[in-house]
Amino acid sequence: MQGFPWWCLEHLGEDAKWAVEDIGAHLSNRTWLVTEKKSCAMRAAAQKYLVKQLQHGEEFARSNKAVITLERYIAEKGLGPRVVFVSEDHSVIIYEHIEQPLAIALESQTARVEKLAEALARIHQLTPETNRIGVRQQLEQYCHALAYYNEQEAERLREDIASYHDLFAQCEQQPQVFCHNDLSMDHVFLTPDLKIIDWEYAGYSHPGMDLAMTVVMNDLYDEEIACLLDSYNERAEHRVLREELPDWIRVVALINRVWFKLQEAVTQEATADEENPVDELLA
Repeated sequence: MQGFPWWCLEHLGEDAKWAVEDIGAHLSNRTWLVTEKKSCAMRAAAQKYLVKQLQHGEEFARSNKAVITLERYIAEKGLGPRVVFVSEDHSVIIYEHIEQPLAIALESQTARVEKLAEALARIHQLTPETNRIGVRQQLEQYCHALAYYNEQEAERLREDIASYHDLFAQCEQQPQVFCHNDLSMDHVFLTPDLKIIDWEYAGYSHPGMDLAMTVVMNDLYDEEIACLLDSYNERAEHRVLREELPDWIRVVALINRVWFKLQEAVTQEATADEENPVDELLA
């Protein structure tokens, strides 16, 4: 299994044998499912874990060590899977394996949207100690990273960002709450307790930003958006109004545009490195 940190398995039990399956390769991380090898009769009792290795933290203006600290905090609060082992030096986290993602656990789309609203309300009550980087500053950091690969594209995006000055001012207004910023239904589980994964892009912002990102991530329609807002406002300390949402969605669209440009540049660089390994370049 190419790229898998085999050394981490020693922290799961000295005598156990493991099967490793690559289940996700993204720019921000790689993830593997690790299953204990058992006889057919004992297979139901086999232990399962997820091994995640964070990557490209610097390019995406993110501290991998800070993400690991946050993941531990979320687990301690009961809102994330149990953390079994971490290595800050290698940016590796091992979690308990959880099943029943939201799309499978609930058949009704309305029930799923209401559960998303509950998840958002609970996330916004958290108060982890983490760097408070505003949306404007985050985008500037993305552009700084992009300039390493494509200075002209970075400069064009900086001009776009400057034109959003008034909207950024709204983002920086109170209230400021802790946001997930990547809450798709694939990241929400019912075990039956609510569990949420993938906190790499979490941080403090206006709650309207997190709601707008959730609308976009899950491709919600008018009735579903109304359901999300109504259900959220019933639970949350700070209400978000429907008429405010278009402005938040505009900011989300800009964030995604800048992020995808950076992702494209990093991907092209990584692909070029794979096609031209160091040994060949030095030959």
